[in-house]
Amino acid sequence: MPVINDGKKQTLYSGPQPNQSFVAVMTTAERTSGKSTKGTMIYDTDDEALYIYTGTAWVIISID
Repeated sequence: MPVINDGKKQTLYSGPQPNQSFVAVMTTAERTSGKSTKGTMIYDTDDEALYIYTGTAWVIISID
């Protein structure tokens, strides 16, 4: 999976489709400091966990 590193954050892209999905990589402080859109997915490097924003709260995604 390609990784784009812009010097601040890394973004993982799923593929070349028109409605491309991505997972932003950031710290807890970055994740909780800004406005997010419902459905945003973020990998939190502090927690080492994947989160999805529900529109009102960040929900951790667990696969175990």
